[in-house]
Amino acid sequence: MVAFLSDNIILIGMNKDDSNGGEGSARKCFDEIGCLETNSRWYDKKLRPNNLPPFDRHIIKTDFLLIKINKSNSENLLYNNMLAKLSSIESAGYNRNSDIIILIHDFTANGYTGWIKHLAKILLDKSSHLNVISVDWQRGADPPYDQAISNARVVALEVIQMLKEIKEQGKANLDKVHIIGHGVGAHIAGYVGATYSGIKKITGLDPSGPRFEGMPDVVRLNPANARYVEVLHTDASDDRSQGTREAMGHSDFYINNAVAQPNCPVNNSFPKLLAIERNSLNGGEISPGCSHKRAFKYFIESLASNECVFLGIKCNSYENFNEGKLYVYKVTVFVKAGDTTYYGFFDFILVDDETRVAKAELKDPISNQRYYKSGIGNTYIYYVQSPKLQKLKEAKVRWNEKKKIYCFIYCRQVIDVEKIVFKFLGTGKQDDREEENLCPPNKQTEIENGSYSTFVACKGTPRSSKNSTG
Repeated sequence: MVAFLSDNIILIGMNKDDSNGGEGSARKCFDEIGCLETNSRWYDKKLRPNNLPPFDRHIIKTDFLLIKINKSNSENLLYNNMLAKLSSIESAGYNRNSDIIILIHDFTANGYTGWIKHLAKILLDKSSHLNVISVDWQRGADPPYDQAISNARVVALEVIQMLKEIKEQGKANLDKVHIIGHGVGAHIAGYVGATYSGIKKITGLDPSGPRFEGMPDVVRLNPANARYVEVLHTDASDDRSQGTREAMGHSDFYINNAVAQPNCPVNNSFPKLLAIERNSLNGGEISPGCSHKRAFKYFIESLASNECVFLGIKCNSYENFNEGKLYVYKVTVFVKAGDTTYYGFFDFILVDDETRVAKAELKDPISNQRYYKSGIGNTYIYYVQSPKLQKLKEAKVRWNEKKKIYCFIYCRQVIDVEKIVFKFLGTGKQDDREEENLCPPNKQTEIENGSYSTFVACKGTPRSSKNSTG
């Protein structure tokens, strides 16, 4: 075994050649924050042959930085150090009734890294009362990679201890916690969520692939780690990539197919991730990985930009996406003015001027139900299977609403729809089109629950109206 093992490690059934953490089991405890066990689930001869014992807490020195806007200069940020103790947390400026956003950096990075600063500034500009906490585990994130990913498990225990202190003092609910992690930091977020079930959301920014990909859920980020786990994949093209193609969330977004991102040069001069040593980097230098780092840049841009909307299209494969076998419409339903709010969903059978037919549906893993308000436009994204349609000729429109309990004998459930606007958003290839406005012929605006009504091209100039976008 390696020389820095402390007295509080218990070795169980270690093999004689287990100095690199082979198939044996080991358990190590870290004062009041808990213990870690490495067993057969953490070992794979090919995927994860090395499980080094983690450093002790005093070596990793995990710091928590509560980030605030500097009131004397709103362009600058303040980093208030805090311990996982209530008195320290409160003195740092923690807001009891506000949401908590925890930011966790990657291998070779630190808690003051650029993307954390940029993201914290955007978040606090939107809501200054947020609790934005950066987890700085720089001393544990240094090369070699195998040591860093072992240290990452201790960092997760530190975060768990901080949340425990806040939660037990009635200062936070787990449904107000959103953890955002990059690379190895995404897996740290997963470890935290595995202990604290019920965390609101985890965002994995290009979770690290080496030593994690193909391993059991306990080793890596997975959908069970939070009520909602979203993952952005940007770097999974070859054996030099730092990310993974493996799905790890409820929603996994493969940006540009998670291969080399635009304007990211190919650099084979730097060692692969697993080969990086301490002398591979200069002081303060972060391991390169242009496509890997695009994950946080895209995420930040999605929050910062009010003009450019990031669109994800659910498809079975990137090939099908590029071939236009699945495409999307933005559909805005204008409900007749009134006091009623409807709860249900529409589906459409679309017919183009060449008499091609395709069905448009909502894509939702939980429920298709949506709210539709009267007197405004209600906008949602619809997915359409092939064939790809051209200019729309008509739409068969069906309203679907749960039957009311009191309708024992006869009850007429209808929704009044004055107009539906279809905007083709594309298939991955450039295909810009104008909005298409369809209206009920003869002004028959009522659509009965469970029945189809036909809408055709509107006559006259389309009206403008306030929209409600969902």
